[in-house]
Amino acid sequence: MSIAPLPANEVARLQSLHDLRVLDTGPEAQFDALVKVASLVCGVPISLISLIDAERQWFKANIGLPGTSETPRDLAFCAHAILEDTIFEVSDAALDPRFSDNPLVTAYPDIRFYAGAPVRLSNGECVGTLCVIDRQPRRLDAQQRDILTQLACAAARALEGRRALAAERHLLDAQAHVNSLLRESKARFRALSDASPLGVFAADAHGHCTYANARWQTIFGLTGAQSLGPWWMEAVVAQDRVAVQEALRRTAASGVEFDQEFRVPQADGAMCYVHARACPILGPDNAVSSVVGAVIDVTQRKISELALEAARERELAIGYSVQQSLLMADVPSELNGAWITAYTEPSQGLHGDFIAVSQISSTRFSLLIGDVMGKGVHAAMIGAGVKNAYYQVLAELTAQTLASQVLPSAGGIINALHARMTPKLIEMNSFVTLALYAFDIEAGTLTVVNAGHTPALLARAGSGAVEMIQGSNLPIGVLASEIYTQHVVQIAVNDQLVIYSDGISEVRNTAGEEFGEARISAWLADVGAADVPQAAALNTLRQALADFGGPQRMADDQTVLMVRLRPHHLPVRETPAAGHNPDYLTLPMRLGALPALRARLAQVTAQWPRVQADELILATYEAATNTIRHTPTSLPEAYLACRFTTDQDSLCVEFFYPGAPVVLDETCGPDFSGASESGFGLYIMREFLDQIEYGVPVEGMVSVRLRKRLTPPVQA
Repeated sequence: MSIAPLPANEVARLQSLHDLRVLDTGPEAQFDALVKVASLVCGVPISLISLIDAERQWFKANIGLPGTSETPRDLAFCAHAILEDTIFEVSDAALDPRFSDNPLVTAYPDIRFYAGAPVRLSNGECVGTLCVIDRQPRRLDAQQRDILTQLACAAARALEGRRALAAERHLLDAQAHVNSLLRESKARFRALSDASPLGVFAADAHGHCTYANARWQTIFGLTGAQSLGPWWMEAVVAQDRVAVQEALRRTAASGVEFDQEFRVPQADGAMCYVHARACPILGPDNAVSSVVGAVIDVTQRKISELALEAARERELAIGYSVQQSLLMADVPSELNGAWITAYTEPSQGLHGDFIAVSQISSTRFSLLIGDVMGKGVHAAMIGAGVKNAYYQVLAELTAQTLASQVLPSAGGIINALHARMTPKLIEMNSFVTLALYAFDIEAGTLTVVNAGHTPALLARAGSGAVEMIQGSNLPIGVLASEIYTQHVVQIAVNDQLVIYSDGISEVRNTAGEEFGEARISAWLADVGAADVPQAAALNTLRQALADFGGPQRMADDQTVLMVRLRPHHLPVRETPAAGHNPDYLTLPMRLGALPALRARLAQVTAQWPRVQADELILATYEAATNTIRHTPTSLPEAYLACRFTTDQDSLCVEFFYPGAPVVLDETCGPDFSGASESGFGLYIMREFLDQIEYGVPVEGMVSVRLRKRLTPPVQA
């Protein structure tokens, strides 16, 4: 193994690296984005921003080596790369005498191919590389080398921008110290405060006021005597008082600046909003002896901010409603040949994700999922434009092929969409990851075109095995010369396909670990083996994501689609009374949604004797009501999934929902007085149903099975 020699400028190079103050810092989105693009452009599983310290290489950004933050410098390919002016490339490390016995080649991570572009600062010092790694031998083409070089330049600029921001913060800290020294002059402080339009005050370390100028007294509605001591706190509205007291305690204990907004009721009943700032003064023992500061009446500003925020919330709510109607709501729950369930939630009020579903023929349909770079309003607008362009392209290509009765291919559709949208996206400095899934149920094929989107997962009905379906093309909007290819996967009835955005797989816990594809795959295997409705399965995925991510704010838009294949010759909705095939209904866990359950039951039991039908409907409605009332859930808009199946002489209604089983006292009798809820619903269920069973199909999911027999039996 060959150890790279030290550069001639090693001392200066290390000083430049340490001056960046970046070593051992946490992940940052701008650096993560660079390695993600490098991985996509070069088609490799591993990409790193590696900074070469005295005895180690440390990774500022890492795609493909989870859990690894650094390696010894003696083993580092990047230690060789920083000696070069251009990209350092090793096409097959196993055949290269410099690296063939390197532990990084002979063991994990099994490096075979390496290419590193120097990350060179504006002073000429090379502090590291932006590198790509593969476990297979390969070579970069000229375009990939050029893009990798540009990405390394972008990494250098980002590192220097980060250093400039740190210097600015240091300057601000120095300025704050100067201001603190100025405030130590008591005489000057009093002279300035008397002439100030601000409310100026001083307090001791316990928060007891020792001085307040006339403007301060006016704001708080207190006399000079009332202002002194601890009594001024009584003028603060009760709901804000604890926060103000706690902020003062922090200032006294740690010397941090007091900076607080709170409310002060006025004599005329109006509410005054106050912004107070104060700096601690240190005594001879370096402990906080007092604080001096000022308050300003910010009522008009606050009223304007609240009105603006309310208007913004209204606009976002309207935008979200419109977006859900136009971008998301056209996802049907049933198609000829499949059941489809979708869950989608934006991270910033509006979605950068979008979905399009098209029924091409009686046995063919397609699903398009897209994810726009970025979040919020601009991403939502770009998503709407791309989806509209997709429908236009689909219509135009279909019209062109009508005469030949040959439908346009998935690859042809995406290439046409790429030709139409990529110049515009490049102009807007944006890109969109897409994946098109074209189903032919009769032929048993799924044709896939993946444009930089996350892979899909396919759970096989027979074996339960979960396969990953991924592609190698770049996102739309990255490279005008990209040609998008398609590949075909065999599918069968009851196979389940899960399509998701990276907002699902990239949910991070407090330790920075990603939820990842392995957890999604394990979840799919579990719910597939349990044979539960897709809406109920999505409940458990959402709960797993919420538990994993904890209290952190959602970082990216989240979208999941589940597709379960069904015999294409069946009607779109199979009435259970006509046979053994199940019928599904998905409702939100709200009492107001239950009329839809009553309507479906009336449809299902239309051929039943009326008395028996009414008994079943009433008992099922009571069971659903008990479930919703007595099952707490932290999921917004959690699903209550219903399944209806029949045999020769009975109908089975099943509920699937998140949480723990409902435990009710079935020994108590009905309360006909109306004084309590207990007993009456259970009495109806026991009287009118032949079987009631509770179960836990998978962890975090509960099922309730209700069965009613018919006399005489339903005729086949």
